[in-house]
Amino acid sequence: MLSQSSSAQDKFHTQQNSHPEETAEVLKEILDAVSSTEQIAISKAEIEELLAQLSPVIPAGDIPGVISSGLARLRERHIVEAPETGGKHPLSVRLKPIIDRATYLGIFAGPASAIWLYQSLLSLAGKNLEDAFPDGLWQFYCQYALREDTARHTNESNGFDTILQTHDIYLNQVDRVTAWVMAIVHTLHQYDDLLENEWRERIYTRELSKVTADLPDAEQYARIYRSWRSHLPYHRGEDTAWDETYPEYRRQKFNQFLKEVTKNLPDQHRKAWETRLKKLEAEDLPRYQQQMTILAHILPGTYQDEKRLIDLHKARIALIYQGVYYLLPVCQPNGQPAKVETVRAQVAAIISTPAKGKPFQLASFPEMRRAALAEFLKKAKSPDLRKLSLLKTVPVIFNIDHRDPNLPLASLRRTERGIGSHPLTLIDTGQTMVFDQSHIFFDGAWGAAMAEIMTNEATSWGVYLYTLSQAQPAPRPPYHLNISLAPEDLENLKKLPRVEHEAWAESSAVKIKAILALRKIFKRRSDLIKLTVND
Repeated sequence: MLSQSSSAQDKFHTQQNSHPEETAEVLKEILDAVSSTEQIAISKAEIEELLAQLSPVIPAGDIPGVISSGLARLRERHIVEAPETGGKHPLSVRLKPIIDRATYLGIFAGPASAIWLYQSLLSLAGKNLEDAFPDGLWQFYCQYALREDTARHTNESNGFDTILQTHDIYLNQVDRVTAWVMAIVHTLHQYDDLLENEWRERIYTRELSKVTADLPDAEQYARIYRSWRSHLPYHRGEDTAWDETYPEYRRQKFNQFLKEVTKNLPDQHRKAWETRLKKLEAEDLPRYQQQMTILAHILPGTYQDEKRLIDLHKARIALIYQGVYYLLPVCQPNGQPAKVETVRAQVAAIISTPAKGKPFQLASFPEMRRAALAEFLKKAKSPDLRKLSLLKTVPVIFNIDHRDPNLPLASLRRTERGIGSHPLTLIDTGQTMVFDQSHIFFDGAWGAAMAEIMTNEATSWGVYLYTLSQAQPAPRPPYHLNISLAPEDLENLKKLPRVEHEAWAESSAVKIKAILALRKIFKRRSDLIKLTVND
């Protein structure tokens, strides 16, 4: 049901830097600046050790951005720009002239090493790493190095059309779109619960494996998470209650699974396990939900993007039809999910009476380098560009202008999709649904899981909508963006640097069943053979 394409590699590869002497020079400049600005006392021997370790592998251009971004977090997360005619900020003055020579595709070793350097500086200074990386090191890295358009990855699902057609259910365009909008609405309302399930399943099984490590059947407990994955439901089953949400149903199934696999767990180990879980649930779960929520918007910055959370009551879905962006509320005035009758009438109004005139195209915006986009938005003259601020309340964009399903995913995704500051875009081909996901919010596994969960949710809505009479349009379509740029801004837009290279791979020749059979054969031959297949 799912195919995947990733625009960014998932693993780090060490690369040799062809200009180590240039890196060493930049590092010395940075260390001097940091020492004087942040009162970090670093001995000459310590500096030389850092230079020796980093110069051969880290591109010079990657260093300033990471360190500036990190230091900004220690000063209320913002570096104050010096007035053009006023006083000068020592660190920013030293960093500004350094040109970013590193291209994104060369990369993973560079930023990772630069972050390590910054950690080292903080440790030497006795500073608190949690203040510099409040969301963790990986999230910091994502918002620095995985913010460009090429760092998104894409899943495609044909489950919606396949399942409905198997049951001779064919929806008109209004009901097809409504089914997916309702799936998005309920996904956003239930996202904290979805994250909680994911966290519980991983942490509960991990901690159980730890506390049972001294038991004779420890190996059985060590395999519990893998065992659960074979039972995990991605949709509500026939045994679900009529008012039970998918997250509630999944949690109930996991609790039943845990009860069965821990029925012989000794009391002492059970108590230790529950004590650990209580502490982790109180401390780590809320932070995990805040870090991973897609109710967020990413503001482009010179060195690093900044995540801003979106209030669910203010959240909107951007529905793109004939190139025009329409904004649909996710909530009713009382905070409950938008009603299906309301959404259906809004969609019918959009399709029956589309906005007139030629819409302003945003398709080139996501391809701009984020640092350049930040500068452009800051300096642009057109008052209409302020309307783009409305997209700050949009976590999901849904493009219903059908794309050719025969195109590779890397081409399918190159259409209207905002300015690249939101977590998720859905693109309808008429036969499949494409999920274009930001790596800041989704890794490969979670992205694929969410594509399947949302596909199943949309399918349920599709079955329901098929039973209704024809939709009646609302008196007027929802608000839509109407943007016109000044000639000067249009010229500047053409000159902005873009991400020109994208790595992608897609194949329909993968035989999943054969791969799984091979893994089983290897396992029978020896427990030491562990074959892992990555995308």
